[in-house]
Amino acid sequence: MRYRIDDPEAYLFRFADNEAILRRELDHAVVKTSARFAIDRALRTEIEAFRGAVAAELRNRCAALGLGVRLEGLDLVAVAPPRQVADAFNEVVAAENERSERISAARGYAARVANEAQGEAARTLAESRAAAQRLVSETSADADYFRQVRDQLLRRIRQRFPVAGGPSV
Repeated sequence: MRYRIDDPEAYLFRFADNEAILRRELDHAVVKTSARFAIDRALRTEIEAFRGAVAAELRNRCAALGLGVRLEGLDLVAVAPPRQVADAFNEVVAAENERSERISAARGYAARVANEAQGEAARTLAESRAAAQRLVSETSADADYFRQVRDQLLRRIRQRFPVAGGPSV
């Protein structure tokens, strides 16, 4: 902890061993704040919130006791679970890391498969449109050919069997 002496008289004359009192109050603030935080929040997901809560508790205690100091900062030197639960805590952390890796791999696989499926769909759609255009062109060409054949056939029929009183084609 980093602190500044604001009231030298209170700091020097109110208590005999201010350093020991500050250490005791820091320990007290850590214990009291730890009771409000779940261990995984305090040690992993919300370390800064935990540190801030300990600092706030320590500031309040220093002010209430009139120690004559102002807390300037509080640094977390080491963050570790209690040794009684360290193995279980580490197992949970390892399991969560494995879970995150698997989720990440699954998301990557899903993205890759989705991209491949979109590419396949686009290719199939393009091929289908090309086939449809080819079919329309071929059908149109066949229709033009059949019209020509029909028109030639009608001319020949009219030439062979002219209609009485009408012009021949």
